Amino acid sequence: MKLFVVYVPCYNEEDGIEPMTNSFIVLEKKLIKSGIQLNVVWINDFSNDSTAEKINLACANTLFFRSIHHSENRGLAGALETSLRDAGEQSPETLYAVGLLDGDNSHPPEFFEPMLEKLNLGYDLIVASRFQNGSTVEGVPYHRQLMSLVMSYLFRLAGRVTNIRDYSCGFRVYRGSLFQKISGYTFKKRSFACMVELLMVCDRQKAQCCEIPFTLRYDKKLSESKMRVWWTIRETLSVLFVCKSHHRPS
Repeated sequence: MKLFVVYVPCYNEEDGIEPMTNSFIVLEKKLIKSGIQLNVVWINDFSNDSTAEKINLACANTLFFRSIHHSENRGLAGALETSLRDAGEQSPETLYAVGLLDGDNSHPPEFFEPMLEKLNLGYDLIVASRFQNGSTVEGVPYHRQLMSLVMSYLFRLAGRVTNIRDYSCGFRVYRGSLFQKISGYTFKKRSFACMVELLMVCDRQKAQCCEIPFTLRYDKKLSESKMRVWWTIRETLSVLFVCKSHHRPS
C-alpha cells in the first residue's frame, strides 16, 4: 500500500473536527480501493478551546488518525515545520504523498482524489486553486474575492512558478520524496506567507507544479479567520520578490 499522509494544522477549530473527521472517513474508503492508505495527522497548535479534546476523541475512534500537540503556539509556520519533520521520519519506500489543508472545514477532502491522480502524470506539487476554470467560491465576501484576484496577479508577476496561479491556498498535495527532501527547512516568514514561501522553496527544488479546480467552502468555515490580512500581503510580496532573484539550481 502507498502511504498518503495528510497534515491538518488546527488552532481553535473545535467545531470543525467532527465534520472533517466524517469527510476523511469517506475519503479513506475511496483511496483504499486505489491501493493508497490514508493517514491523517491533526496538529493542535496549543488551542485554548476544546480542539485538543475533539482531536483526541477522533483519534481514539479512527484507526488512521493520529495527533501532534504543540506545547506552545507556533503559528502556521510552526505547524508546517512539524509536518515537514514528521514526514521526514516516514519510510521513503512507502511515503507516496503528503497533503495539507486548513483545519477550518473550508477545504473539502474529496478533492485530494484528483490531486493525487496528477502525481501519476509526473507532477510533484498540486495546488487546489481558486483561479482555475471550474473553481467556485462559496461564502467569501466580494471584497475579499476581489483582493484575492489582485493578489494572484501580483503573485504571478513576482513569483512566476510555472503553471501556478494560486500562490497562497494551503490546500495542496506534495510528492513524498519532495516533502522529505526539504524536511529540515525553517521558515523565514512566520505569518500565513509561509505557504507562499513553501511553494517557492519547492520550486527551487525543480518541483513540477500544477493546479486543479476546487470548491472553496468558506460558508462551512466554523471558526473565525486568524489571518492578519494586510500584514500577510506585505509578508507574501516580500517573499516573492526576494525569491524571484534566486534561479532554480541547474
